[in-house]
Amino acid sequence: MLSLRGKQPQPDDCRFREVNCHSCGKKGHIQRACRSGAKGPQSQKSSQNQTRTGGHRNHSVSTSYRPMEDGEPNVSSSNKDTNEQYVDSVNTDESDLHYGLYHTLSGVKTNKPYLITLVVGDTNVPITMEIDTGAARSTISEHVYKSSLAHYPIKDTNITLRGYSGEKVPVIGSIVVTAKYGGTSCRMDLLVVKGSRPSLFGRDHLSKIKLDWENIFVVSEPKPAKVGIQNLGNPVSPTLENLLSQNQKIFSSRKWLFLDDESARLLVMNTHKGLLSPKRLCYGVKTAPAIFQETMDKILSGLDNVFCYIDDILIATENENSHLKALEAVFARLNMHNVRLNGTKCQFMKSKIRYLGHELTSEGVSPLQDKIEAIQKAPRPTNVSELKSFLGMVNYYGKFVRNLSSQMQPLYALLQHNINWVWSDDCEQAFVNAKNALASNQVLTHFDPNKPLVLSVDASPCGLGAVLGHRYPDGSDRPIAYASRTLSQTERIMPKSKKRLLPLFLGSRNSTCICMALISHLSQITNR
Repeated sequence: MLSLRGKQPQPDDCRFREVNCHSCGKKGHIQRACRSGAKGPQSQKSSQNQTRTGGHRNHSVSTSYRPMEDGEPNVSSSNKDTNEQYVDSVNTDESDLHYGLYHTLSGVKTNKPYLITLVVGDTNVPITMEIDTGAARSTISEHVYKSSLAHYPIKDTNITLRGYSGEKVPVIGSIVVTAKYGGTSCRMDLLVVKGSRPSLFGRDHLSKIKLDWENIFVVSEPKPAKVGIQNLGNPVSPTLENLLSQNQKIFSSRKWLFLDDESARLLVMNTHKGLLSPKRLCYGVKTAPAIFQETMDKILSGLDNVFCYIDDILIATENENSHLKALEAVFARLNMHNVRLNGTKCQFMKSKIRYLGHELTSEGVSPLQDKIEAIQKAPRPTNVSELKSFLGMVNYYGKFVRNLSSQMQPLYALLQHNINWVWSDDCEQAFVNAKNALASNQVLTHFDPNKPLVLSVDASPCGLGAVLGHRYPDGSDRPIAYASRTLSQTERIMPKSKKRLLPLFLGSRNSTCICMALISHLSQITNR
């Protein structure tokens, strides 16, 4: 807390002329300028409250400075205004009105002082001082002066130091020294106080000495920041869409990471048999899928027609010869990295295979019938949580249903904030339509770069829809994938000219994998 007072204002110009003192009750001054020495109830209460320092050391010093008038003797008197350095914990409303008043707030919750060692004078005398941002002046004790700095003459000073409780700290005088710290040096005016008090490095020299402020202060509240392992939180890739962008007909599938000692210690589990340390990457680790996927991608990198989703390896080719070559390459790569497969869970040379909730055949991809039956038997949702679960199951197979989001608009409306749960007839109809749409046995064809693509888009007042398909020589179209979503409140009030572009953007964004495969195919043709 710092108070700097310049030349005293004239009585007619004083801003506190009509203010009542909280100490003596008289008008014309504030409590800090009161000379009566009496303390009112409010002052005593404030002083009692403020003297509780929370248990940590505090050597804050405030300054109340008035330049000496001409002819005024260079003495200290309790009845006259003098240059005073004091610690005052009284914090009343009048403090906010005082000229040039500053409050120093500390957020450091520790009892450990911050110390620096200065090298003083030509003789390089080391002086250890405690950094105190609340101290207006730097001080050393009489003991330090006599033991290390006695060769510096003491000059008289009219500055008075006061403690929190108001008692005076006796000041012997001041000395002027040259101090060095790190690569900087400055002239310091140090006050010498009686006794063996701590040496304080105050605010008067903080700007002159270059300190490592980052290590000294810990006053800011913690804020979330980005870290260097963000890739572990990204969605695991590749996805099923990467596979669907290939024209494959023969499949092989299969359903292991040892931990080093340092990682194993972090995953110790408390069991009824004591503490157990896993040897392999176990379930429950948040970043385990991303770590495992990254490892498998490195092992199988560079192999054509090979797809891996975490621990499921899929080989998909157009014919048997290329399939056998791909199998041989995968086995060689796994053997190189000491990866073993469970033969009972492997399937080889199949024309139909179940993979990630889908059935893959030479004709295309379709949802698993047992998954569709589970959706058909799903009960009517009774709350928002159950509705989200149902919509999650349906949307996983949304690529098989045209304009699915528009059909389920009444259900999505129940998910909005500040909407009461009311299961209306429209909700019931949308619930039944979603089940019936998934029961249509729709089969999506494989992407073939040699066949022409057709992208059909549509927009309704409440949703968008897109269909990407192949056009066959007979003129018929077979879908590769469907995409749909509902419109936000902002999108619903867009002009029609802009709203017509939204489904086109939706279709192109959801067909990124196929578009990239087509670009790659065209690039191979161009390079031939």
